[in-house]
Amino acid sequence: MKQVPRHLDRPPLDTPILQWWANEYDFVYAILNPFFKVPSYSPSTTQYGVTHVGNSALQDIINFVTTTKISTSNDAPDDFDSTIKRTGQQVLWSDVQRAIGAEDFVEFARTVWLWVVHSDRSDKNLAIARALTRYCDENHVYPPEEDVLPAVLEPTLSEYLRRLSIDEVTIWSEWRDKSLRVPAAAFDRSNPVVDLPGEKCSGIAAEGFFLSWEFDDVVGLLCLTEELHSKSSPLELFEGFAITPSMYSDVLNPVDLIERNPRPKLS
Repeated sequence: MKQVPRHLDRPPLDTPILQWWANEYDFVYAILNPFFKVPSYSPSTTQYGVTHVGNSALQDIINFVTTTKISTSNDAPDDFDSTIKRTGQQVLWSDVQRAIGAEDFVEFARTVWLWVVHSDRSDKNLAIARALTRYCDENHVYPPEEDVLPAVLEPTLSEYLRRLSIDEVTIWSEWRDKSLRVPAAAFDRSNPVVDLPGEKCSGIAAEGFFLSWEFDDVVGLLCLTEELHSKSSPLELFEGFAITPSMYSDVLNPVDLIERNPRPKLS
């Protein structure tokens, strides 16, 4: 397999983010994939998103895929992602946290992630997870999309690229083996959802700019050079936070979850 250039590659889990990209970018931000609402639709009547099969055995997964009825009355229509892009309304993580009364953001955010990907890890706060399910059911809110550029976030990305004076980007597949050049205007709300045929849109790149997502994650990493950052901070438009020298690419995981390289010294 052809080696992925570092400016398009996610940092390994044992290396701090800013250390990994020190020669490519000057700033990195964690961008939270939003919760969202779609007028006239609800998760209970129009299902949308990844189907999880948990920790099932391989044969059980094969049986599920080969015997489960693919289409149900609750399935979203084929173009639902474009409907989300056109009419969807973002719901901030901070608003959800406030609504369910979760006090600690780190615990809340980690539980959101583990709840979205249906993980049974012991550090998922079950009270928060149950509150998230109730909140979304009662308020017709969809959970954050995972692995990809969310449809509801495309118009925000369009505006940010405009502020950075970026007219064209390359969208990349998860393994960076497929790509497609698209105009930045393709992300405008009035256009269909941006699509990389047969692949997930897991990376978006331009000179001095990179935004990417990992498998089973609801947080993107947005990288910028000093020149682009001086035009506009991502936090003017996106919900998220700046990456610090002690953070790794699995930003919602405890740092001591696995063995890591030492924290880099600040100069």
